Amino acid sequence: MEAMRLRDVVHGRIGLSEWFQTQFWHLGGLWQVLACLGAVAAGVVLARVLGPRLARAGAGKPDLKAWIERHLPAFLAPLVTVFLIHAAIGVSTPRGWPVTVTEIGLKFAEAWLVIQLFASILLPPGWTGAVTWTVAALFFLELLGVLDPFLTYMDKLALTFDNERVSVLEIVKAFVLLAVMLPLINRLCAMVESGLARVEELKPRVRVLVSKLNKAGLYVVAIVSALDLVGINLQMLTVFSGALGLGVGFGLQKVVSNLVSGVILLLDNSIKPGDVIEVGGVYGWVETMNARFASMLTRDGKSYLIPNDDLISGKVVNWSYNGPTVRLKIPVAIGYSSDLKLAMELMLKATQGKDRVLDNPEPKVLLREFGDNGIMLELRVWMAHPERGVANLVSPIQLSIWESFKDNGIELPFPKRDVSVKEPVRVQVEYVKPGGGETD
Repeated sequence: MEAMRLRDVVHGRIGLSEWFQTQFWHLGGLWQVLACLGAVAAGVVLARVLGPRLARAGAGKPDLKAWIERHLPAFLAPLVTVFLIHAAIGVSTPRGWPVTVTEIGLKFAEAWLVIQLFASILLPPGWTGAVTWTVAALFFLELLGVLDPFLTYMDKLALTFDNERVSVLEIVKAFVLLAVMLPLINRLCAMVESGLARVEELKPRVRVLVSKLNKAGLYVVAIVSALDLVGINLQMLTVFSGALGLGVGFGLQKVVSNLVSGVILLLDNSIKPGDVIEVGGVYGWVETMNARFASMLTRDGKSYLIPNDDLISGKVVNWSYNGPTVRLKIPVAIGYSSDLKLAMELMLKATQGKDRVLDNPEPKVLLREFGDNGIMLELRVWMAHPERGVANLVSPIQLSIWESFKDNGIELPFPKRDVSVKEPVRVQVEYVKPGGGETD
């Protein structure tokens, strides 16, 4: 009834003051206003009282406690308000008491609840303004009694394909359903990933693979359910299959390639989270593997986002593929006048007492070649835990070699060049006496 009265106010068939006096300015209207305000106050107070208690109940789980403290009070207040106003209407209607004001208050509370549901719980930060304006616009359209005619007009705007009809209203409904379902799916997937992380028996690649398949399956279910709920026949999608295939072939080729490459990497176990890899001269360990790229964290704190397709088709050095140990090769050159055997012994001693240097296999020193400027040696050592860094182990070994060579007279070679003169060259020498005179 109030919708008709407000519509009459909008169209000028009744004055605003008359409508206000008829609906509000009497004892029943004032009691309804007080009931609505009391419901709001009770909701706010109850949210503030229950919020800390529920947060204390989740003290053993920091993530749950933080979520309760951040979201629950804002969502609980409108929820309690809606419940209390519904109860007031349920008590008033059988007794014949007026409920026009409480019904308007109920619409306000429902709009408040929807805004908090989307902005505070479902959607990520930054969507509060858009959700608030959208819900407020729909609320005022319904309050003025023009929402139904507007929806009817949107339903008339439709496209027809082979006796199948798709209206603008159905498309909007599908988007709204997806806007509700997709955030819920993201949170559900996060819960599944958190549960899998606590299962120590599962390998990292299995966890990532199960998480990806779970997310992909839920997305497919959400999209199909949204299309089915709004009455869109799935057979109509065959009309767009040719265009979609062409679009995938040209525009989405790289995206699809990265998606498929990500699944292949997880299935063949060639690269998994925690592996130490080297790509294009950049060294680091795999932090996460996503649908489109893998995140590699370097020792200096930089994260490199490497497309999955590059990991499949490009050259990748996986330092930890065969286990948690790798071999290092440290080249060293000495002069020809130095004691070769002593230098090799000093290089082996330089590895003793160094962290992460393995005794089995034991370090070795090889004579590689007699170079132009010196004798080329190579120290080979096996190290553990390459994810902790390589340079921070090589540097102390090289420093020990330098100090031991210096103490034992082992010379490091300098580049030498022999110059041959094929034709006679006239050389003029000038001698300057201390007194300032010059002679040739």
